[in-house]
Amino acid sequence: MTTHHCRLRKHRKSAHISQRELAVLAGLRSQGAVSDIEAGRKRPNIETAFACATVFGVPTGELFPGVEERARIDVMERARRLQTQLAGRSRRAAATRNVAALISRLGGA
Repeated sequence: MTTHHCRLRKHRKSAHISQRELAVLAGLRSQGAVSDIEAGRKRPNIETAFACATVFGVPTGELFPGVEERARIDVMERARRLQTQLAGRSRRAAATRNVAALISRLGGA
């Protein structure tokens, strides 16, 4: 099983909040769900990620850098494939430019 780097435990401990308390604040069913996320056994869904970021007052990427990096890599791969598909389509010139700009912004120029 792949694990996902997570800083949730560090922030939770610093705030003196138990896993059970965080589960209540984040709208999770159990302490076990927090444990699974902290241990990297499960990725948080978007609502849980935003809820945790709200609880600790930090960006979601600070709590879940592995998830954020994986998303960046995945978007980059899909953008490169889309750029290849759009190449040479004159009617899609604006889309081609926007995809190229995305790739550049993500550092894949």
